Amino acid sequence: MVCFSDTFKVHLEYEQRLLSKTLTFQECFITLNQIESFISRFPEKATQQSITSLLTTIKSTRFDRQKQRFFLFQACCRIMILMIRHAMLPLRQPLLSAMQDLLVATSGARHRAIAEALGSLPLNIKGYEFDTGTATGQTIRFDELLQTLEIESLSDMVWQGRSLVGTTKKEKIGVIKFFRRDDRIEEITKEISWMEELKHLAFDETTDFDIPVPVRCRHCRYFEITHIPRAVLTQLDHRVASGAGNSQYRLAIAFIAGPEYFTYPNEPVEDSKPMQINEASRFDFEQIRGMFKNNASLLGGLASQGIIHTALIPLFHNRAQRHRRDDGGYYLWEHGGRLDKWLESCRYPNFGASGLRDFEHLEPLEDHGRFHHYIGTHLLSFILVAGSCFRNQVPTLKGLDEKGNPADARHLFDKTVFQNLLIAAIQTYYRTLTGVFPTGLERLISLEFIDKLIQKMGMDTDMDERLRVEDQNLMDEQMFTDFISQRLCPQDLIDPPKRGRDDITFVSGPHLGGFNQPISVPELTDLLFTLSALCISDRYALENGLKPLCN
Repeated sequence: MVCFSDTFKVHLEYEQRLLSKTLTFQECFITLNQIESFISRFPEKATQQSITSLLTTIKSTRFDRQKQRFFLFQACCRIMILMIRHAMLPLRQPLLSAMQDLLVATSGARHRAIAEALGSLPLNIKGYEFDTGTATGQTIRFDELLQTLEIESLSDMVWQGRSLVGTTKKEKIGVIKFFRRDDRIEEITKEISWMEELKHLAFDETTDFDIPVPVRCRHCRYFEITHIPRAVLTQLDHRVASGAGNSQYRLAIAFIAGPEYFTYPNEPVEDSKPMQINEASRFDFEQIRGMFKNNASLLGGLASQGIIHTALIPLFHNRAQRHRRDDGGYYLWEHGGRLDKWLESCRYPNFGASGLRDFEHLEPLEDHGRFHHYIGTHLLSFILVAGSCFRNQVPTLKGLDEKGNPADARHLFDKTVFQNLLIAAIQTYYRTLTGVFPTGLERLISLEFIDKLIQKMGMDTDMDERLRVEDQNLMDEQMFTDFISQRLCPQDLIDPPKRGRDDITFVSGPHLGGFNQPISVPELTDLLFTLSALCISDRYALENGLKPLCN
């Protein structure tokens, strides 16, 4: 029988082997596995030597050319996280601080391993418990619904996407939000339930949140609308493909929102004249920054209460493949792939002057392992929408010209304004999520980093989209015809391509990255890894009596 003292002695010898820096890559890996096995059973026996040996290993450049180096760094980080969570208290603070310092200072595989490890720290955030109830409907005539909304005339109503909106007698906005053909009733009516639930939640006292008021009839959450005017039906089927043939009703929810519900931070400027960044009448920086800070506070506040908005903007790696990919084509920023149609994705963000919107995308946090992903997605959405604010000063300046040259809109950006906008939003989000006011963000969101963003967001170099044969074969003939009709120019439709014959290339960008290529701004992915890991590790520090890095 082996006594504990012998086991501990062997463990110390393993740590000394790491400190010797003489092990081969394979020997180092085996040694780390032995150390992890011991620390997982006896974390209280970790010593300062344990910290030094692990930090020495992960800082060493000896294995930087090894293809499997990420897994070595990952093994180091797993052990350090075990120690941060379970070692004796005097060791936890220096190790957490050392990992956070390395996170900020490193790049590549080492940086990702540290970020993923810190992002895995458990937080005392419980998924918000919320029963959305049973989705029941009520039949109503179209004119009766207008009366309920206090909208006097159909002629004064306009379309906003799939929503028909009009001004009410009380100068608010009445909204009829129609279902799409493939929408699940429970998913859309969930928005009504969230409108009622959010009224009871606490938010930062500095924020404004004009939560819409749902329209119900006999406690029903959605309507089966009959006697819809023909003009509305024509637009409806064109916009949302909502109905089936000559059905006499359409499904919708209805609510009354504040007058600024459809006011976005990145409203396109209709005047196409060249724009000077300091023209306050066309680019009101303080107003835009106020919208970003307000919504960052709301978003971080919800996340801190276990509620995640999963779609601030629609983010895709490849829209064309979303029907056959396991991930639905949705963008996973951790993979560092190209970002599909970034500027188009920003056109109608789910935040604006009245606060957050589209509550159907609110979800209780159930998988804490994905919390760092959601944080990164929130921050990415803010960064992209901020970039679109500059591009939308001259919205017609995009794509390719007649000679195939990419549009160059870099002159529309102001580096300092861009940096200040991002720092304001990220500071606010960070504070409301973690309880820590981050300082020193200028190091992470430097002017050099901003310049790299501008070079790619301001120059429409990546414009191609490819529809592979496999994706064509998943479409029926009508779907295929509709798809290419929306993307090909008229002369190419004279003799259109045949379904399933060859891959088809379209001009559909701008994208961030070429088709099937990495994102064109890899520094952006690095920033998301860093910030999401810092958010989680700083909140963990506060929850466990440790000192956060960014305070």
